[in-house]
Amino acid sequence: MKTLKKAVPLILLSLALINVYPENVRGLIVDEAHIKTVSGYEQTLEIALEEAVAIYIEGNSQFLTALQMELILSSTMKKYSDSFGIAVYKRVSPQPQKGLRFFNAERVFFHYLPYQNRIYINLPLFRSAINDTASTGSFTLEEPLKMEDFPLIVSMIPLMKGIPASVIDNKFYLHIKPILMKAGSLKVEITLPDHSQRADTTGKADEIFQLYIDGKKIKEPFFLPAIESGIHRLKISSSFFKEVNVTFTIEPAQEKV
Repeated sequence: MKTLKKAVPLILLSLALINVYPENVRGLIVDEAHIKTVSGYEQTLEIALEEAVAIYIEGNSQFLTALQMELILSSTMKKYSDSFGIAVYKRVSPQPQKGLRFFNAERVFFHYLPYQNRIYINLPLFRSAINDTASTGSFTLEEPLKMEDFPLIVSMIPLMKGIPASVIDNKFYLHIKPILMKAGSLKVEITLPDHSQRADTTGKADEIFQLYIDGKKIKEPFFLPAIESGIHRLKISSSFFKEVNVTFTIEPAQEKV
């Protein structure tokens, strides 16, 4: 019985540290990032203490695996790094926009800033995108986000009083970029010579044409799978038209027509 009594407070303490309910958040939203899901895209925002920014995803998120945030501290901010922290929130209500100061949201990340010139926060959307980030100044969410969790809010929070005005007015630089799969998609449009033969082809496409990518037959040509980025071969054979043999290049997170 003594062992049980000692274990209960520890369990309660652990549960108290897990934020599973929305909370009231205060932080003036000063800017928005609209992250495009294209290779090489990056957006930089400025944010000060007690300020917040909203993060939106634009475009097709099919090949988006994570977002990477890089927070850069000036030499002045670095001296007081343990005096403030960074928080990330999901499922924000009301819809975040510039000028909004009070909102309700679920916190998914919080950490005081280590004594570093910059820190990295990885926000995965797939469990496979959760990497080991044990290095100092690098953090990764333990659970992947979902698209319905967006837009996110990133807020800089002072942790103590007495921070000099020169520090409060100083700006952090927040770089945000998408991490994309090294894969893309292919869209194939086939027009048969005889209009009468084109009618009602769904479900019996294999009787009309066969589609091969890199020599492998695609069983469901109306639903092409994701294809690794790089150069590939496409073959289309049919009794209704001359065989087609072409090469094509797939770019990461792009659709090739």
